[in-house]
Amino acid sequence: MDNKTLIAVDLDDVLFDFLGEFFVWHNKNFASTYKPSDMVYDNLWEVWGGSKEETLEYIQSFWSETNQLKIKPISGADEVLKKLSSKYHLAIVSARFASSAIFSVPILGVANRADSLN
Repeated sequence: MDNKTLIAVDLDDVLFDFLGEFFVWHNKNFASTYKPSDMVYDNLWEVWGGSKEETLEYIQSFWSETNQLKIKPISGADEVLKKLSSKYHLAIVSARFASSAIFSVPILGVANRADSLN
């Protein structure tokens, strides 16, 4: 086993623009006008005053209704992962539902660069 250091990289809003796409979906479905810069709190439910449970239902609906292949990587993410993977072991981490996270990983070629997805 080599002595490479392990680095964990978050999937959403580090590698992929989750908030941007989620707010487009939310605005369309609920006639709201949210944008990523409205995230002045750590939790979405604090932004719009709903409950955590309601927010998780929204997110689950978003993932079930959204073509996940349409969510584009953040510019430069693949190049950075490529450089990091040459010196470090990478683990891609996400708070997403596992079924939705699996769709994003191949888009970046992350599967070829990361040692694990958690």
